[in-house]
Amino acid sequence: MTSVKPSVRTVVIIGAILLAGIMYYIADPIKSPFMPRCIFHTITGLQCPGCGSQRLIHALLHADFAGAWRANALLLLMLPYILLLTAAELWPARLPRLHNVLHSTVAIIAVAAVISGWFILRNFVFPGL
Repeated sequence: MTSVKPSVRTVVIIGAILLAGIMYYIADPIKSPFMPRCIFHTITGLQCPGCGSQRLIHALLHADFAGAWRANALLLLMLPYILLLTAAELWPARLPRLHNVLHSTVAIIAVAAVISGWFILRNFVFPGL
């Protein structure tokens, strides 16, 4: 029987994710003064594609899916893609086809177009989206 020892890097990453999860569970980004604010929004008054991500995480950790949707609908819809991309990055040798598809020019252009479209929709077509 072989034992697999986690690397220090893995332990640190898992610890950081757990700590961040606890922080976002406890602290409401709207009310907490120590949560970072979006510099782009502060300077321009426009919402960047990631605006609302802290509120989304907080809402998801409290199983508030409607609140997560209101915080950033695109990011909520993109979570499965982000999880697949993370898996492809962590295990490229185990998931070579997935890695190649997600890193293809078509996929990158498609994601950039969706994010750009979201920026335009939430700031100019349907402000406050």
